[in-house]
Amino acid sequence: MIFQYYPDTDMLYLELANGVSTESEDVAPNIVLNFDDTHQVIGIKFDNASKFIDLSRLELSALPLADLLFSKALPNVRHEEPLRKIENRRTKIASEDHFFHFEFITVNAQGTLVNQERKQARYQTEDLGNGVILDMVYIPGGTFIMGSKEFSDEQPQHTVTIKPFYMSKYPITQVQWQTVMGNNPSHFNSFFKGARKRPVECVLWDDAVDFCQRLSDLTGNSYSLPSEAEWEYACRAGTTTAYHYGDIISSEVAKYGGESNNTGPKGDHRKGTSDVGIFSPNAFGLYDMHGNVWEWCADPWHDNYEGAPTDGSVWEEDGEPLHRLLRGGSWNSYLGDCRSAYRDKRSTISQDLNVGLRLVLEGTAWT
Repeated sequence: MIFQYYPDTDMLYLELANGVSTESEDVAPNIVLNFDDTHQVIGIKFDNASKFIDLSRLELSALPLADLLFSKALPNVRHEEPLRKIENRRTKIASEDHFFHFEFITVNAQGTLVNQERKQARYQTEDLGNGVILDMVYIPGGTFIMGSKEFSDEQPQHTVTIKPFYMSKYPITQVQWQTVMGNNPSHFNSFFKGARKRPVECVLWDDAVDFCQRLSDLTGNSYSLPSEAEWEYACRAGTTTAYHYGDIISSEVAKYGGESNNTGPKGDHRKGTSDVGIFSPNAFGLYDMHGNVWEWCADPWHDNYEGAPTDGSVWEEDGEPLHRLLRGGSWNSYLGDCRSAYRDKRSTISQDLNVGLRLVLEGTAWT
């Protein structure tokens, strides 16, 4: 059973295993819904009841549940349309743009908050099944300066023009991986412990590519790993500082290692990864771009940017195909390794407990 509320459109969607769907405008004041942070309804009760009904434990057919919610006994709930079959639920979800609001912050050289700005981002939602969703944030096209003067492999700095695309709002979580792949390779395996939002890790590059293909087959949309240029452009989100927060970060804004390889606040690597989305996002609305888990890119490793493409495409020519790019740093990385421009590589057969992934969907069309 899927029972979901989209606050941006104030619409309530109900879908059961048999594919029957219904919707209602105006959630009634005498019905109280209990949502998790992905907008999934996990409980329902009338406002005079003492406890929520756990929807995941109910075994009701479509009509009795619809009667419960939309019967004449509940005049404050308006049911405008009869029950109907939804051929493709993803088409219904994707038929309208959705927006979410967030606070974008910047910090000073001491890692102290100096500015906070309210922003909104456009996104689409992919239904993976079993109540698991994937939010894809729209990244507008633009031009930026890629690289830095920090290390030779981040040079030469060069101008890159990026076309619009979608990127996953968070690193892929363990529950999302489990839903698509049917397994969970993570060392910090929390799937059966109630923490559904830790990022998947111990991911081989080939398995990351396979995840993209399986998800594409499942949804009809063409998912892939980001190019290195797309990743840095999305991470910077219009900034030119070392991090999208500013020229320094602290453990208040990112999950990185316990020691620093340069001047700056010490991080906290205890307990491994953290749930995605607990730190403030960048200006595009992307979370965990610094730290938590390294993220695979599609590109093979190159020692520097000599001859790199300027259109944001994957750079395959003359690379090391057995070593692929990692970006973003992780829960046990040095502070400087989490910079927007920092590059690392890993063998495609390396399975490390600090390596995960994030997805992209090219273009602006959504099927």
